[in-house]
Amino acid sequence: MVYQLPSNIQVWYTKPEIKRKREIPTGAILGAYIQIEAFLEDHGFDGRTCLLRSICEAAHSPFYHEEINLLEEIMHAILT
Repeated sequence: MVYQLPSNIQVWYTKPEIKRKREIPTGAILGAYIQIEAFLEDHGFDGRTCLLRSICEAAHSPFYHEEINLLEEIMHAILT
């Protein structure tokens, strides 16, 4: 990850601009869903049904605990 380091003292006194809406290109997320579906189908599951159910379950009960790991963060970002 790359973090922007402050270049002068004024940075500490100005509020950062926070974007509330995530901007993910539709093609990127669609490609990820296709790969996940194929992975699930290769392992004997109904890929589309399983993925849609996972999306619904992630929206219903998101990951909210203090010790969230990287894999959980990635899955949360993909499924929501």
